[in-house]
Amino acid sequence: MIRNLCKTAVVSCKETVYTYNLFHMVKAFFPDAEIRQTVDEEQEPLVNLVLDGGSFFSIMPDLSVKTKDDGKDANPQESVMDGAGLPEDKEDSGVARSTGDSWLIGSTDDSSLTGSKGDWEADRQARKKWVTLQVYEFLAAYTGRQLAWGMLTGVRPVKLAMGRLEAGDDEEGIRAFLSREYRVSEEKAGLAAQIAVRERELLGRLDYQKGFSLYIGIPFCPSICTYCSFSSSPIGLWKNRIEDYLYALLREIRALGALGQGRKLDTVYIGGGTPVTLEGAQLDRLLSVIEETFADAAGGKGILEYT
Repeated sequence: MIRNLCKTAVVSCKETVYTYNLFHMVKAFFPDAEIRQTVDEEQEPLVNLVLDGGSFFSIMPDLSVKTKDDGKDANPQESVMDGAGLPEDKEDSGVARSTGDSWLIGSTDDSSLTGSKGDWEADRQARKKWVTLQVYEFLAAYTGRQLAWGMLTGVRPVKLAMGRLEAGDDEEGIRAFLSREYRVSEEKAGLAAQIAVRERELLGRLDYQKGFSLYIGIPFCPSICTYCSFSSSPIGLWKNRIEDYLYALLREIRALGALGQGRKLDTVYIGGGTPVTLEGAQLDRLLSVIEETFADAAGGKGILEYT
């Protein structure tokens, strides 16, 4: 059964560690829904998710999972755990499993992720990943669809791919890892792997001794994305202060040019925010000062990236 409509979703977490991932996970499945989120340290479940009509999904402190579908089931269905915190029908997923009194979080061939149950319970990142995955699989089953980037919606997948590349994985291994651990689609997992390979080649050409990278922030956006953690403000609120900001920014760029004498400019990245919130004439002034100050940036010659 495919259900893509949800007007309201209520998410309650026992710890703040789960809130960011779960908010954006639910929003990705139900973009038009109103998400109401609270943190209640006194509640019993680690996570409780309630959708329209009374459907709910809960992860209990013993890591058992309870679900109820649309209020039709008077007795919530409990997915029984084997003491490992993973339903018996999920034991081969490679995400979490038990080996007696120990945990294995992640792929079964990664010994760095093993540890005692106490260790796992103390590992916030491992718990966050596991809880996020359980919620993702519930929502995927509930809606009858998968997200292209799996449970990585709202985060930077190439960072994970690069980590696996640095650990010795090839592209095929990275694709398998992202699909297995984070439910990323085959297409997107392949894309992340390809970009990681290209990125490592470029990083190998940086001058780590005498080079430097220049980041220029334009902290304004037409609107603020829900998942964004960057320092940015709505352009409508700051329209009359952009000239002041640009004046200070250009002074700082010139000062950095003087301080960076004798060093090589490797990359220039203009981010934010949304750089094109600047008007054409303002953007032209910014680019002109960059090229006047850093000869290597003129025409994009002599640097590895000018974005």
